[in-house]
Amino acid sequence: MSKKRRFLSPIILIPLIIVIIFIVMIDLYLLQKPTTVTISQLDSEKYWAVFLTNEQVYFGHLKNLESDYPQLTDVYYFILRKPLQGQLEEETAKVEPSLIKMGNEIHGPLDSMIINKDHILFVEQLKDDSKVVKAIKEYKKGMQY
Repeated sequence: MSKKRRFLSPIILIPLIIVIIFIVMIDLYLLQKPTTVTISQLDSEKYWAVFLTNEQVYFGHLKNLESDYPQLTDVYYFILRKPLQGQLEEETAKVEPSLIKMGNEIHGPLDSMIINKDHILFVEQLKDDSKVVKAIKEYKKGMQY
């Protein structure tokens, strides 16, 4: 008894090959699709929070995010102010965050940061009515003469 080999007929084989090629093309397209934010999506006039790998957060206008060294201008950051010695016990429990404008430090840096992209965990665009943006606007208002 001879066994007959059964091959797929061309009517089934050709559409099957076309479907497989189509699926492979879609997969290749999706793999090449960019998943990062580009500068055209970034509004550099808005304030951004930049979270770094050293657990520091800076606020400012973010530019050149797609480069290896994005730039943050009009930079602010928070420090926690500890109460002075001798204050009452319940007052010492209050640790108030203070907004600091970059450039006022003892070493006198310019009001700009160039950040190694490898040290950025993530960035967030801040709303115009966020507490940070309001504090920045109040700071700027106090600086006008």
